[in-house]
Amino acid sequence: MLDGILMEQHVNHKTSVETFSDLKSIKNSYLVDVRTVKELNTNGVADLSQAAGKVIFCEWRENYKVSLDKNFCEELLEKIDFKSAASLYFICAAGYRSNEAAKRAKFELKELGSDINFVNVSDGFEGTSRIIFNFRSSNGWKESGLPWCQYFETETAK
Repeated sequence: MLDGILMEQHVNHKTSVETFSDLKSIKNSYLVDVRTVKELNTNGVADLSQAAGKVIFCEWRENYKVSLDKNFCEELLEKIDFKSAASLYFICAAGYRSNEAAKRAKFELKELGSDINFVNVSDGFEGTSRIIFNFRSSNGWKESGLPWCQYFETETAK
């Protein structure tokens, strides 16, 4: 039943470029990276050191398992001050898991702040490749030339 409710939840969608623009200027905004620790270590993470927003790591699905992290929203509550949060931007590798996570968070946490904007980063960190009229175009945080850095963590990033 919860999956049906989540499908009905509407979250906004923005590209990584649009998201970075927002995170540079909107105080109390968060980029919630829902990828696995292995992905963070292998592919790097967004660097918001020169932006107003902050990066939060909160794994959505452990190692691509079908089962969801039951403590996901509890972990968000520990890491984010929802009383002052303006926007939550959810990012994964290509935008699918982050969309699920954004919908789940909106459903479970909406009463904590009715003005919070829940946004899925539609092209993700690694991007989605498309072939358009035989021209290959790439998108995503890294391919768009947005700031990123290596992430090395031996403990869980939750």
